[in-house]
Amino acid sequence: MSRISSRKIIKNLLNPSDSLSHRVFSGGFWTLGLRGAQSTFNIVRLIILARILAPSDFGLMGIALLTMAILDAFSQTGFQSALIQKKGDIRPYLNSAWTVLIIRATILFVILFFSAPLVASFFESPQAESMIRMIGLSMLFVGFSNIGVFLFQKELQFKKQTMYQLAGTLADFTVAIASVLILQNVWALIFGHIAGNVARFVMSYVLHPFRPRLTSDLRKTKELWGFGRWVAGSSMISFVIVQGVDIFVGKVLGVISLGVYQLANQISNLPSSEITNVISQVTFPAYSKLQSSIMTLKKAYMRTLEVTSLFVFPISGLIFVSAHDFTILILGEKWIGVIDPMRILALWGAISALAGLNGSILMAANRPDVITKLSLIKLAILLIMIYPATMAWGLEGTAMVVLISTLLITPNTYYIVAKRILGYKISTLLQCLALPSIGTVVM
Repeated sequence: MSRISSRKIIKNLLNPSDSLSHRVFSGGFWTLGLRGAQSTFNIVRLIILARILAPSDFGLMGIALLTMAILDAFSQTGFQSALIQKKGDIRPYLNSAWTVLIIRATILFVILFFSAPLVASFFESPQAESMIRMIGLSMLFVGFSNIGVFLFQKELQFKKQTMYQLAGTLADFTVAIASVLILQNVWALIFGHIAGNVARFVMSYVLHPFRPRLTSDLRKTKELWGFGRWVAGSSMISFVIVQGVDIFVGKVLGVISLGVYQLANQISNLPSSEITNVISQVTFPAYSKLQSSIMTLKKAYMRTLEVTSLFVFPISGLIFVSAHDFTILILGEKWIGVIDPMRILALWGAISALAGLNGSILMAANRPDVITKLSLIKLAILLIMIYPATMAWGLEGTAMVVLISTLLITPNTYYIVAKRILGYKISTLLQCLALPSIGTVVM
């Protein structure tokens, strides 16, 4: 009997039926496998590079990626989320959306190329100029990728989505490691990043039969923009909140502190954010298909919250208590300054991971505006507190402000989702979080 059950499970994973629950389960399996593989490669890559490169090298790469992230965040269209949330056949919208994305990518490349000297001068890091231009080149591969891959998530075809994303991860890992062993410098990070985008560009046309074409009819983009503008607005604010902290640290405390902060952020937030990203990628399209069935949507959300908290809380707690030993034994004593920020950000990672689950519900319920408005409040708190805290306590003060701003805004998010969207009592949500919270404290 167990052998038959096992075969049935494997069959459903590899070839899921039309049942939404089976497709969600299969999607979760493939996405979790992808994230697990990506996390493993990223951690191994991070450890190897950290042993060879200096904190200043990570800081230089951080400047280049930060510049790209600024332009990327402030030019978001929100089209992918709009296409996923939209009911019915979205293929008539793909060519219009692809045309806009190509125009956007080309403009971003031009801006990055010509602004590189100014950015390098701002951070007083001349080496960053050529790196920024190379990062800009990689944006073109992103823009020209086959927009048909958007359908993978909407149609819950996560096996192909996994193959598409994993190709980029493997290319980044292989090229970065080979380059750092040969060059022994920061260009290994750049070459790895570019290789990842090139690999995803190629695989987007290999895996999906849709062949996009340029069009001058952009009327359908206006319809997508009605939803996407709120997603775009939220993306801009999230950039200022997350990446804006990097700009502040790099300018006020220097490139070395920026490298330390970014490493602390990556390690402490990796497990919790990866778990939430896995679940959100599956639940957003699934919730969108359940828009008309509020009772089923409520049950799905509560189960998601329970399962996520059982993973996120213990992992974040483990990072908190093992930060010192991990840093000394794995990264080396030159990274000792990362310990305290890592511990603080581990708490932030746990809270933000659970808060991130609400985004899928709000977007599926056609309320992306709530995310944007609450993010504005969070940004205001951050802007008020970050400078005095950083001047008083350094990187630890910066990390503490990031934690506090999340703590203050998260209860409001849960209140809106519970009371206005799903009709739950707050006490019901707290009961879901009680057991994993107690277990983590005991651990």
